[in-house]
Amino acid sequence: MVDVRALLKTKRQEARISHPFASYHPTGQLRCTACGITVKHPSAWEGHLGSKTHRTAVAQLKETRTKKERQDQGDNPESMPVSQTKKRERTQPDLLDNSLKKRRLSRVGSSDLPTDFFSQHLEVEYPSSAQERDNDTKGRLADTLSTDLESEYERFQREVVSMPDYSETYDRATLVVDAQIYDNFPKTLRTDDKPSQGALNAEDRNSVEERHLILDRLMDEERAQEEADLRISSMRKRLEAVRRKRQAKQAMAIDT
Repeated sequence: MVDVRALLKTKRQEARISHPFASYHPTGQLRCTACGITVKHPSAWEGHLGSKTHRTAVAQLKETRTKKERQDQGDNPESMPVSQTKKRERTQPDLLDNSLKKRRLSRVGSSDLPTDFFSQHLEVEYPSSAQERDNDTKGRLADTLSTDLESEYERFQREVVSMPDYSETYDRATLVVDAQIYDNFPKTLRTDDKPSQGALNAEDRNSVEERHLILDRLMDEERAQEEADLRISSMRKRLEAVRRKRQAKQAMAIDT
């Protein structure tokens, strides 16, 4: 039976980092020789190489190594390698040309150029920790605004979908009308079948009442349709306002 510890040890060895500044403690912990920092997991090694602390430490090591090499070599060209000797021979004419240029410029006048024009160095400005925190805060604020707008837009869509469809109800509506009384009856009516004057008045009143009821019902339906149209129009305006607000906030977050 294969030992579990042996398998774990083999897996750790497979995941070992191969880098000039990577070293392992006897306990198996990964360390950076440039910074002297212990890296908890091999997967965090790439992130450590890009950190400001590591880059500063590497720059200091390179500067110290360069100074030491210059001190060891001195100014004796015989002790230098052939490549460096040739490089110095190539740079000597350049130095002479630079000195001639400086003399020519000095003849023109010292007031035309600043005093430290030839001695100044280019400096690269790295963002400070405060600027980085400010950028992170702005990014989180933009994400929060986008999330709030997304949730508001989804809620608005649910409200629009859940609205009752009044037009479908009106299309399927059925009007029920009772029998109507017409004036043009045949003149050959029997006297015994002729209705009385009181009965005719009652039927006329019923007809008028039924017509009023039908008109009231139609007016109610028309009023309900108008209210539904107004609500849909207001919901569309609200949707357009939400879209404009969302676009404005996104543009503001991108500009900042």
